Formats: sequence, C-alpha cells, structure tokens
Amino acid sequence: PISNPIPQQLFNSIKAQFAGFYPDIVFYYDPLDVTANLYAFEAYGQKIVQMSGGLARLQGFNYEGLFMAMAHGIARFYGGEPKNTWGYSAVGQADSYAFGVISRFCWISSPFMTYATTAMNQWEAVFQLVDSTNAGGNPQDPLNDPSLQCRFENIQTAVAGGGLLECAGGEPLPTIRLDEAQATSTTKVMLTFSLALDPDTATDVSNYLLSPEAPVTSAELDEKTNFIVHLEVELEAGAHYEITVRNLTSILGSGLDPDHVSVAFDTP
Repeated sequence: PISNPIPQQLFNSIKAQFAGFYPDIVFYYDPLDVTANLYAFEAYGQKIVQMSGGLARLQGFNYEGLFMAMAHGIARFYGGEPKNTWGYSAVGQADSYAFGVISRFCWISSPFMTYATTAMNQWEAVFQLVDSTNAGGNPQDPLNDPSLQCRFENIQTAVAGGGLLECAGGEPLPTIRLDEAQATSTTKVMLTFSLALDPDTATDVSNYLLSPEAPVTSAELDEKTNFIVHLEVELEAGAHYEITVRNLTSILGSGLDPDHVSVAFDTP
C-alpha cells in the first residue's frame, strides 16, 4: 500500500548513495504513479531519474533490484554507444553499463557479486510477470525494444565482464569460415578455420560431408591450435574432392558463415 514507508526509505537510501557519484542528476520518487516503471529523461536542461511507486512497492523487488533500476536510469545518460534516436544509451547498453560498471562503483569487492546476483534474480522475477506478447520485444528495433530474454542474458553477460549482445544492438559475433582443406594422404585431411571451434561440434564426424561421397571416420581438434581439425578419411588417390562443413560452433558461440562452408582439394 501507499502508506507503507519502506519503499520511500529504500529510495532515499539509494538516492543518497548515487547522489555522491552523480551530483548532476535529480533523483525523484513518485509514490502516486502506480505503473511499475523507471524513467530517465531531460527537462529544462536537467537530467532526471524518476522511480514510480508501482515499481518500488512490487513484492519481492527490494533494495538490490531497485538499486539497479536506478542505475539503469543513470546509464541511459552515461552508458555510451549505441544510442537511440533521442540520444540516450540504448536499453541493452544501459543494462550492461548499470550491471557491469555502475554496480562496481558502489558495491565494492565481495558484496558486488552477492548484490548483483540478487538484483538479477529480482529483475528476472519482474520480467516473468510480463505477458509473452510484450516480452518478445521488436526484432526490428533492438536498440529500443530488445526481448526480455535478451535483456536478461545481456545482464548476465555484463556481470561476467562481457560486451553488449547482438540481440540488444551489439556488434554481431564473427562467424566461422572454412579457409582451407589439405590432404596429406588418402586417409588424412587437415581443415583450417578462421576461428577456434567448440570441441563438441568439431569432433562430430557427421558435420563433415565429402563430394564425391567418402566416409569420415574420425575428427579431432589439433592439440596446439583449436582452429585446425584433423580428419581420418577413406579417399581415392589422385582425385579431386570438395568438403562441406555444417553445424559447427565457435568458442564464442557463433555459427558458420554460409558463404564459406565448402572448399575443394586434391589427394596426392
């Protein structure tokens, strides 16, 4: 209920902490706004972060979640690129900056991970309250409307020190190119890729197809260089082959470049 003093006290505590780091921002609490939301905007030359009573009074959304909500508001001003058409840091970038940077300013050493994890759990619980129609976001506008699943994964990545995910407007991960195939004999072929490969996909023989058709009996990553794969095969001598790869994943989690999945080679 509005009469509950705890949300106002939590806001005052968080405001006092942030005011020391961001004295140019006005932090405002509107207990009569029942919409569960947090607003960041500029008015009359003043940066404003405004928390609604509806958000502060959500059951289970406590100090940690509210702290990071206000940090997200701050990050809309200071989170950096990419920015939306109004000049504010994009939603996903603000999430990343809040959880990956601002939280570390204020939660030093061991408490950081404890508080950040608790905040993530509270945000996830709030995201789960959103119906599936709105939770999916707009794939055509990832800067302003990423899906809530993308936002949560992006937050997890930020806490671990990673960058902005592609689904939230970040740069796409590099894809895998098959650069070269070399037959050192009729039973051995060495493949060279542009990225280090995930071992589970790289050692699956069903991911390598030869034309003319020939069996691939074994696939092993190079012991020293994990962007090279050694295949055990059964080929004809003095023949021309083309190999096509599929379903491979890099250690970054990216897939194959569809324009570079096949190369030709000759057997000795």
